[in-house]
Amino acid sequence: MHNNKHTCPAFFTDATVDPSGSYSPCTALGGGAFKFANKTFTEIWSSNELEDARRRSLQGQQLDMCRRCWSEERLGHKSERIYQREKSDNIDYVSNYQLGPKNLNIKVSNICNLRCRTCQSYDSYLYHLEGKHYEEKYGLSNTIYTREKFKKHFTNEQLDELYSYIDNVEKIELYGGEPFLDEQVPKLLLRIVESGKASNIDLKVSTNGTHGVSETWEKILLSFRSVTVNVSIDAVRSKLTYMRHPAEWRSVYKTIKKLLKIKQQSNWSISILPVVCVSALNVWDFHEVFDECVKLQMFHNVEITPFIILVQWPSYYCVNVIPDTIKPIVKAHLESNEELIGKHNTASVVKLLETEPKLFDESQLNVETPWDEFKFWTKEKDLYRNEDYVTMFPEYGKILIDHGVW
Repeated sequence: MHNNKHTCPAFFTDATVDPSGSYSPCTALGGGAFKFANKTFTEIWSSNELEDARRRSLQGQQLDMCRRCWSEERLGHKSERIYQREKSDNIDYVSNYQLGPKNLNIKVSNICNLRCRTCQSYDSYLYHLEGKHYEEKYGLSNTIYTREKFKKHFTNEQLDELYSYIDNVEKIELYGGEPFLDEQVPKLLLRIVESGKASNIDLKVSTNGTHGVSETWEKILLSFRSVTVNVSIDAVRSKLTYMRHPAEWRSVYKTIKKLLKIKQQSNWSISILPVVCVSALNVWDFHEVFDECVKLQMFHNVEITPFIILVQWPSYYCVNVIPDTIKPIVKAHLESNEELIGKHNTASVVKLLETEPKLFDESQLNVETPWDEFKFWTKEKDLYRNEDYVTMFPEYGKILIDHGVW
């Protein structure tokens, strides 16, 4: 109904909140586009800052905070903005947005049991211990690995306020941190279940899959109108441990099998979606996740097709940092696996691979190229974690060594 091709409905229909007042219109922005310290959700939703962003989006301005979507669309990848526009087609999402969000996205906490290679302390506060080591060793300060040093989670009062908007909410999405570790947000979900309102709401939960599914969570998953569980899997077996330290493949696999059983109990209203963050680290081997999902589909007779996210921040993990001498080899390898990972996914990764890399805009390192930056952080984390990239990914590692770029 709102025809400017650059307008994003998320400014009117979505809210992404965390306990400290960080806010984004959608989950694609990671929850930190705005900082509203000491403000209630009601104050945030009607703030001058959001009203200005809504006005500019309606005018068709390509807001800088939305650069991830613009970048993905230039690559031919289906962005969150496109998903939003498709589901809001022919819907007047502007007239009554003051009533509150239709889609409530909750960043439950910064508490996580993992320290993923492409993550930082905003999403796993334990990273700050590792980050402190790097900062002391190299004289760095306030890196993304030490920004958040303390646990944060929602208070009962904050959850009460969010509940006051539930009558207008059609979808709730949870990410973290690790939602299955959180003790607060399940209180909100159980309250929704007990009120009888869950049957009118879709639920999406993003998990690293290592913590299992408790009885409380099983009750929650079986109570909402429909449920999608995103399971973050950037690699399989020992490579998963490397990518999502210190995750164990058998724990993730056990969680997936548990979710499949719950799916059967739900009369198939629960979907399981493996999510693969494709970066310069796993670009050679991420097709193995797709291969594993094919085996799962055959064994359990259910559709489990991975969804890929193109890592572009921090920029030293983007696939475009790979040296020019290696890019044609990676491209050929991707295209040889096109039937498995899909034509569209292959094209998206290849297009990003062929873009111009850039140094991280917050870099404090004395390096000349983005590839040097990638190598620095990869090797430093290897030393700290007693791991080795080229050993863990031997086929790709040999290519890097043979071409003299490692």
